[in-house]
Parts: sequence; structure tokens; C-alpha cells
Amino acid sequence: MFKSLKVFLAATVFFIFSCNISNEEPDVTQGLTIDPPSIPTQASLYGQVTDNNGLPISDVMVQIDDDLTVITDENGYYSFKNVELNQLGSTIKVEAEGFFPALKFVQAISNSKHFVPVTLVEKKLKGLFDTSSDKTIELGDGAQIKFESGSIAKENGDGFNGIVKVYAHWMNPSLANTFIEMPGDLRAFDNDQSFKILTTYGMIAVELEDEAGSKLNIASGETAELIFPLSQEFLDSAPSQISLWFFDQASGYWIEEGVANLEGNKYVGEVSHFTFWNCDVPSNFIKLSGTIKDRNGNFISSVLLEFINSEIGKGHVITDINGNFKINVPKNKELVLNLRDHCGNFIEIQQFDGFDEDTNIGNVLWTNSDIVYVSGSVFKCDGAPITDGYLKVTSSIGPNFLIESDDLGLVSFQIPNCEGLDVLTVQGIDKENFNYTTPKILEVEGGNLLDFGMLHTCGEMDEYLVIEYENGLLITEEIGMALNGTLKFIGVGENDLNVNVELENNIEINQSMTPLNASYFVNANANTPSLYVSCENEECEEFSFTFTKVAHSIGEYFEGSFEGRLSSPNLGTSKDLAGNFKVIRNF
Repeated sequence: MFKSLKVFLAATVFFIFSCNISNEEPDVTQGLTIDPPSIPTQASLYGQVTDNNGLPISDVMVQIDDDLTVITDENGYYSFKNVELNQLGSTIKVEAEGFFPALKFVQAISNSKHFVPVTLVEKKLKGLFDTSSDKTIELGDGAQIKFESGSIAKENGDGFNGIVKVYAHWMNPSLANTFIEMPGDLRAFDNDQSFKILTTYGMIAVELEDEAGSKLNIASGETAELIFPLSQEFLDSAPSQISLWFFDQASGYWIEEGVANLEGNKYVGEVSHFTFWNCDVPSNFIKLSGTIKDRNGNFISSVLLEFINSEIGKGHVITDINGNFKINVPKNKELVLNLRDHCGNFIEIQQFDGFDEDTNIGNVLWTNSDIVYVSGSVFKCDGAPITDGYLKVTSSIGPNFLIESDDLGLVSFQIPNCEGLDVLTVQGIDKENFNYTTPKILEVEGGNLLDFGMLHTCGEMDEYLVIEYENGLLITEEIGMALNGTLKFIGVGENDLNVNVELENNIEINQSMTPLNASYFVNANANTPSLYVSCENEECEEFSFTFTKVAHSIGEYFEGSFEGRLSSPNLGTSKDLAGNFKVIRNF
């Protein structure tokens, strides 16, 4: 599984094929009135909402087709079970305070289950200006927004005078995150109301507010200037004039409006309102479908596929629970099909000469033999299967990802093995009863079958430390934590396990960090060899912590994992350790 990983390679021209759209054209009248066609079907969806850094976002609303809604839990998890969806494309909308709104499309396969991850882009303040003067706002890489004096209005259309706060985000088509950050999937309508898919040369998201947080926009009859920088690889194919497209939040389609001209190494265009704006070239398409299997005939589910055309760029789609996919690709264009492994690398599995009509390519085999298969079951404390819950999986090389069990409580998934994938930690979550299983650590061996057995959610663990070392697995639920100049937590459990970890006082950290000091002690009474390992200052460089949740105030939790090599003074050697933790902040 690689659902939560955020590594994507840049294309020569970053073209994102529309993954879930139909050749039928929705009705478009009176400008933005869009009535997409619909073929109802029953299917299930689930996913995880995360921020730009892959960290889960809790307590946000996820909405399907402006109808069904759920709220994400502490792991960013959401789920819609056996609901009515549109085979031709249902919309998933997510909005959260402090982030730009996100919208994704999914083309549901009848009676199937789809994993749909959603990444929210943080709204960052890029600048302020007084409406009495002209102002240029820098977004990075040479991307800019230029405002003229007196050009801003309130949300009701009345003129506005005063300080304007500019929240904006430049999406560089050369960077990996553009695909996961962008709204929709580049399905679009041109000025002739024809249905297209787009090749993007860059996107800019903009929101304006006054000092009190009220929404602002460009005044009627006024414009602002957007500057989209181009790297040399894009200049080689950039037309002298390109269409501008804005993202319609209501429908999820990109709508053609205006043009941008190539001036040196940048596109420059004027816009009359703010949302997401995009420089794009439209294309015709065909619908391509198929099934991904391994050499043993097993479905490769919830895996990211990448289709590349050397002239236009690339598109992405995620397989469903049965390895099936549907994606719109350029008509009569050569394509390369890649599959992404757990390390974020794309591996070529097939080439195609091109297609002039909708085509199902049948079974496509991925012959990489180095696959880890993981299976087990998750039950409630009374032995009944979990009907509202999932398995949380944390790997040694990436952020956590979530997997739903089937109706019998069974969970199975596969991970292409790669360097650094040494440890998996699994934990069952019962949302119905707010219970958790004890985290269980699995050692990964390439090509092997890993069975984590039967997990029972018999009670929530408020705090825990799970430590794996060469001779076993230790778990403690009794944790003490202090935050006074440094972050420190100490655990004492029934195995006479003592843990002392001291980290820099930086509660904003959201990635790996090296501890100032770390020490562990295991008493021989725990039926294990007496073990004492430690590091101090520079010695800790081979040992790191990764935080998936940070406690910003008392009563919240620090959660994450750790791994590395520590010295053992009493044994005269070094030891590899790994584990994870959940510790409440009480200072």
C-alpha cells in the first residue's frame, strides 16, 4: 500500500489526464450553469485527509455530490459505505479552516470500494496591501499577482478601501506535489462549451480577506494581473498565447476565460475574479480501463498508476479494491504505464502505441517479485467483525496509511518492497465503540507473507510506547511526559521497561528529528536479556523521531515513530531499535 505517500515525479510537460470523466458532455448554459450527466450506481468510498506534509487532518467535513457528509477522525479517516454514486464522476469536497478548499472526482465501479486520498493546501499569507496604491505580491519562483489601486470589492460587490490580506499558492508544474494539491482532475469546458482535458503550465490559487477575515474579491469592471513563470523545459513547447481557465468550485470543472501571453519566460494574463487559475492547452481524449495483477494473479489494489506521453505529459489514477482502473488519456498518443512502489518510485510495466477509441486493455501484469503481502483480521472485543473502522499502518519509510477491513473483519494488502522498508506497525481502530487495539510491529522481509493475526479492540490505549529490538517486542501503557525547555517522556510498564527520551523544544516539528538524548533500559525480569542502550548529543545522529501528531497545548497528544541505532554500554555493541508512541502533553 502506498496511499499516503506524497512522492510524484515531474513531467516534461506536466499533463494530468482526467482520471474519472465521461465522453458525454454536461449541459452548459448561462455561463457557469453546469448539469453533468449521471448514471447512478452503488459503491463504497473511503480515504484519508492530510495536509501538504502528509499529516492527517481531523474534524473536517467530507461531502459527496453536495448530499452525503461525514467528519474525519483523528487519523483523517472518512468512509461512505454502499452509497449511491455517479458512474460518470462523483465529487468529493473537503473544506477546513486555514486551508484552500479541495475537490476530487471518483468514477465509481459498481459494488466496488475506492480509496480516495485528499490533500489540503494550507492558506499562507503572502502579503498585505492598501487599496490606495498599486501592489505586486510575490509567490515564489517568479510567480506574481499585480493589483491596481481601487480594484477591490467586498463580497456583496460594494467597493472596499483599506488593508487587503492576500492568501495565495503557486503550483509549479515541474514539482511533484502539483498533482495531489490541485483541485479536480483538469476536466474542463472551453469557450465553445466542448468537453476537454487540460495540459497545465502552472496554477495559482488566490483568496482575499480584509483585516477582520471577511471575504474580498476584484471589483466589477476591474482586473488583476497573474504572472506564471516557466522553466526552460516548458518554454520549449509553450505557445505564444495560451488559454486561461478558472476552477468552478460548485461543479468541479475548469472553465475557459481569457488568455495569457508569453512574455520572455513567463505567461502574463488578466483575471476578473479569484479562485484557482490555470494556464492550459486543451486536448481530446479516449477512456482507457483495465486491471492490474501481480505474477500470481493477485489484484494490485489502491495503487497509483501513471500514464505518460513524451509530448504531453502524464496522468494518474488509483486502482480500486479489485485492481481495476479507468482513466481518460490523449487520443492516438503513445503511452507508458508506470506503477508507483512504496518508496515513491515509478516502475514501468507496459507501453502502448495509442488508442483511437475507448478501450479496455484487460489484465496488466506487474512482474516484480519483491512484494510483501500482509494479512490478518480485526475484531471488536466480543469477537464480532468491525463494521465501522479500519487498520492503521505505519511504515518505516513513510507516513501512515489506512485500510478498511471487509465484512468478515479480514484485511489484506500488498507492499512492493524497497530499500528502507524494514518495519510495519499495525493497529486496529473501532470507530463505533471508540476502541483501539494494541499496536503490533511486523518485521518486513521481501517476498514473504506477513500475518499479523487476530487483533481485538478491547479498549482505547490513552498512551503507549511500543519498542521493537533484536530480541522481542515491548509495550508499555504507563507514560509520564514533561515539556520544560525540552520534550521528554518516560515509560514504565509491566516488563520493567524504562524509556527516557529528550528532544528539542519545537512542538511545530512535523518531520524526522534527532534527539538530544535517548536511553532505554530493559530489566532481565522481563524474560529478555538485560539491555541498556543510549546516545547523547552527536551520538544520536543515527537515531531519529518522526511526529505524526504534535501537542500544541496541554491535554493533546504527541504521536509518531522512531528508529535508528543506539550504543549499548553494558554489552559493548550497538543495537537497532524501532517503535512508535502516543504520549499526552501535561505541561
